[in-house]
Amino acid sequence: MRFGSWRYLGLVGLFAAAYFLAAELGLSLAFAHTNVSPVWPPTGIAIAALLVFGRRLWPAVFLGALAANLWTEVSIPVAAGIALGNTLEALAAYHLLNFRSPFDESFSSLKTVLKFVLFAVVVSPMISATIGSVSLCVGGEAQWADFGRLWLTWWLGDGFGALIVAPFLLAWSGRKNPPTSKAVLEASLLLGALLLVSLVAFAGWIPGQDKRYPIAHLTLPFLVWAALRLHQRTVTGGTLLLSAVAVWGTSHGYGSFIYGGPNESLLLLQLFLGSTALLTFVLYAAMQERTTAQAEKLELAAQVEVQRKRVEDIVAHVPGVVWEAWGEPLAETQRIDFVSNYVEKMLGYSVEEWLSTPNFWRTIVHEEDREAAGQEAARTYASGTGGVNRFRWLTKD
Repeated sequence: MRFGSWRYLGLVGLFAAAYFLAAELGLSLAFAHTNVSPVWPPTGIAIAALLVFGRRLWPAVFLGALAANLWTEVSIPVAAGIALGNTLEALAAYHLLNFRSPFDESFSSLKTVLKFVLFAVVVSPMISATIGSVSLCVGGEAQWADFGRLWLTWWLGDGFGALIVAPFLLAWSGRKNPPTSKAVLEASLLLGALLLVSLVAFAGWIPGQDKRYPIAHLTLPFLVWAALRLHQRTVTGGTLLLSAVAVWGTSHGYGSFIYGGPNESLLLLQLFLGSTALLTFVLYAAMQERTTAQAEKLELAAQVEVQRKRVEDIVAHVPGVVWEAWGEPLAETQRIDFVSNYVEKMLGYSVEEWLSTPNFWRTIVHEEDREAAGQEAARTYASGTGGVNRFRWLTKD
């Protein structure tokens, strides 16, 4: 995608508009300062856009952030400084996530989840929070005495936007295997139940005058259900749905996180939603790793069985005795799992006698050779290499 092409310009315009609209939504909850919100979904949009379409889309982030901040009537230099911080935040997340290897957008491993949380949720938002807060204070739009409070609100808001919005957009960005009708039905039931419980816990849908009962934990089983059984789109959709209802309800005075002013209440809510989303993504990644490991195990077992049968077919009629034993050669419990069919013709003992009698091969060694044969077999077993062992066997007659 070349700079200046119509497709590139169209994507820049589209994502700049999406960033601006999401920023307006976030700024509607800006209680600490007109330009600082504890809920900032544009961060997730910016990071997802760069991961999907490449870092060349950074002008969309800058233009969207610049327009959103100019809309708040701050000075142009301050708006430009904030937009620069937002752009560098998205670029830093992009480069850190793709460092050494392309980022796995499926979130199907614990390494991927922890990498995303560290770089996109924790580290990168520090850049935007620092540059933005400094721009406000230097430009005279905020007092230096409020720097710490503004920085913390900015950082948590951006981190929340990255953790909740970006995984959802990434889940819907690529082609996925179409779910079965049963999976679609289960996902619909889950999301419907989660919506109902979220409305009860966070939106005042609870009997009585007090709408602030501490029942936020009732939403957790539904996210665990999604992580254990369903696909990435349902998991990320569930966290986004819960977050949307919880933010709306808390901003209107509902739910169990009402404490102090609205900004403090939303910050407390973000801590709950962030830890809940992290737990859900970690559990989902662990289940995906387990599923992958089980599939690889079954495939490997099938390959081993094929090779085992092939070897058995090869040696079954070799004119000699071929057997497979497990355990210490001198142990009385050493078991024999396989012996070639020629053994009965050569020595007179049946295959069943070999397999049913522990350490059978030593029981038929000539008494004068038995001790030396056992010791030589033990030395070969301990060394882990091949060896030669000469002894006399007694036939059944």
